[in-house]
Amino acid sequence: MIEGRRGEMRACSGTFSIYLQCHSVRAWNAAKKQLAFCRVSQDGDDEGVLQFTRLPTEAEAKIIRDYVGIHTTKPPPINRFGSEQTPS
Repeated sequence: MIEGRRGEMRACSGTFSIYLQCHSVRAWNAAKKQLAFCRVSQDGDDEGVLQFTRLPTEAEAKIIRDYVGIHTTKPPPINRFGSEQTPS
């Protein structure tokens, strides 16, 4: 499970589920439009669960991260010898 500020994402038996909690009915409706590549399995007033059965594209993954509130981490910098630098 991956938890974000506004929801969470789970993977189980080849299906990805996104629980999304929005601040209003209007925001939830906008989220469903942006996440149209997902199937809505639970549709509440301002929250719900969306599911999909394939890995998202890079653009879709960005939309998911934005709505769920997941921050990406930067990879460690590469030193002049071609290996990752470790913090001292």
